[in-house]
Amino acid sequence: MLDSTQHRPLNAIAAEIKRDWRTRINGAAIPYIEGLSELGNARDRWGMETGADAIQGFLNNAQTWHGEVAQRIKLELKAILKDYQAGR
Repeated sequence: MLDSTQHRPLNAIAAEIKRDWRTRINGAAIPYIEGLSELGNARDRWGMETGADAIQGFLNNAQTWHGEVAQRIKLELKAILKDYQAGR
């Protein structure tokens, strides 16, 4: 079991997003999903941005993604951002 400061790699989360969100993906979310696919954690660099930036960009553009998996992953990504912002 992962403790509160350990999270799944972002690329594993992105793979789950791709498996679940198959229809009507918001086009603006696609680049962020691809960015997350290349990252391990919120501190990793994605071009000029961090993994945390990619997470925030995805969350900002994922309002049309619904369901149990979507809700769970959005909460997971928010927890990762919270730990990143707290310096953990």
